Amino acid sequence: MRRRHDMRFVNAHLVGLVVALLAIHVLQSADAGLIYWLDHGGFAIRVANMDGTGDRTILSTSPYPNGLAVDPDAGTLYWTTHNAGRIHRALWDGSEQEVIVQSEHTPTGIALDVPLGTLYWGENWVDGETLRGCIMRANLDGSDAEVVVDDVAPLHMALDLSADKIYWTDRGGEHNVIMRADLDGAEVETVVDSGSGSLVTRGRGLALDPTSNKMYWTTHSDGLYRADLDGQNVELLADVPFGTLGAVTLDLDKTAMFFNWNGDIYRATLDGAKQEEMILDAGSVIKNIVSVPAPTAIVTSEGAKETS
Repeated sequence: MRRRHDMRFVNAHLVGLVVALLAIHVLQSADAGLIYWLDHGGFAIRVANMDGTGDRTILSTSPYPNGLAVDPDAGTLYWTTHNAGRIHRALWDGSEQEVIVQSEHTPTGIALDVPLGTLYWGENWVDGETLRGCIMRANLDGSDAEVVVDDVAPLHMALDLSADKIYWTDRGGEHNVIMRADLDGAEVETVVDSGSGSLVTRGRGLALDPTSNKMYWTTHSDGLYRADLDGQNVELLADVPFGTLGAVTLDLDKTAMFFNWNGDIYRATLDGAKQEEMILDAGSVIKNIVSVPAPTAIVTSEGAKETS
């Protein structure tokens, strides 16, 4: 049985590292919710309501933000930055920023196991002409970091806490693949292999629906896919004729998903139907989208703050 951990921590290109924190006023309702995303090229984290209104930048960060995760119960954001080699944490209005991990390598995707008070993230580095990496785990404050899975090159990742599994897109071998392992690093296996095709080419996003036994992912310039969690029954949900696909996230309560194409964010049903453009000019390169329920209270933060 999984035990509860009590730890809690209560595209406009921006110039410099000064954050103008905006007032956030979210009214509770049955349909309330937020989506957060990384503007990779703009060095920023942005947020909007799930209906596309209220698009705003809540903080600037070091170049280049790579991975994003949210603890909605604690109202906390976690993100990685490429050039700085850091994992950052802040309240979800952008205040109380801090660096919790400083790495010698490049942090990539990040995911949270909130009940056990741990975070997982990927790290990549180049050894000669070979891309190498690992998956790390630490407490939510960044302490007690350890290698969980070695000799991989993870990009994006997601957790299936019901099965104690971690999934990630991997680009270190001959082919781009989707892999999974137990949360302790055991039973590493490949579940989707692109072979010589483009099925997982430069996988840009990954999201799980464990209840329905489904995973979703995007590729750089090909499409939005869905398959069973063991990699069987692959479906192409959205075919991209040109441009770049990015992140994907699921709102299972509303049976909807959000994904980005060429800097705009779209919403669709989980089968890929009823696609609609929701947010225009959401960023130059969107790396991650995360959907969360609305805060349980009004969050307000004012003034300016330097990033770490």
